[in-house]
Amino acid sequence: MCLFDLELREAAVLAAWSVAETGLGVGRRFPLEEFAEELRLGRRVSVPDLAAVALKGEVYQVLQAEGVRAFVNFPLVVREEVIGSLNLGANVPGAFAPPRLEIVQQVADLLTLGLENARLLQQARQHHSELKALTARLVETGESERRRLALELHDRIGQELTLLSIGLDFVRSQVPPEAAAAMHARLDDCQRLVAETAERTRDVMAELRPPVLDDYGVLAALRWYGGRREPRGGIRSRPGHAHPCGNGPLNVCPSVFL
Repeated sequence: MCLFDLELREAAVLAAWSVAETGLGVGRRFPLEEFAEELRLGRRVSVPDLAAVALKGEVYQVLQAEGVRAFVNFPLVVREEVIGSLNLGANVPGAFAPPRLEIVQQVADLLTLGLENARLLQQARQHHSELKALTARLVETGESERRRLALELHDRIGQELTLLSIGLDFVRSQVPPEAAAAMHARLDDCQRLVAETAERTRDVMAELRPPVLDDYGVLAALRWYGGRREPRGGIRSRPGHAHPCGNGPLNVCPSVFL
């Protein structure tokens, strides 16, 4: 049995069986032009007696040298494209009568189905591998973006809020005594708003990229995250309890919170 490489214009022997040693073993490659034009067009080729016809090419020379007299080639066709051929030879002229040819045709059809299924399976595995790699890249990109945003909040907004709080303290110290009562109430409101904004900013930073994840690892981050979620969602995490994921004792299960 041969498979055709239409881009390279070659045929490669995929499987071979012979009662004697043959020069057409597995891995042997031939130019497609070595095969009859009818076969390449998807039509069956049958030669009752090889010695009675003038055939050229390395394939037929090897067949003649090995004593093959009759041979047939059945095209393996998928979606109107010839992907290979099933080739049979015999040392007796006229060995392939019509009833036998019909049986071989059925075998060729089954081989074609099997090869197509194998090709589809290989494509599915390749697509799965590509999708897995793409997903990993998307996760990595998202993680990098969250880390960048968390650092941006910490380095810019966090520092600016700290400076704003210091500025308010300075203004408080400069308020004249006669305006202290009215101004201090307003300054208290402003400082409370700054403190709340700073707290919300820290919460956003923690949601984007918990610092404990970089400092102490995934397990510590899961424990920290579970502790934050307990009062909000009523989900408890018990130290040392085996979680539903079956990965040993953890405080929280990633499938619950993430």
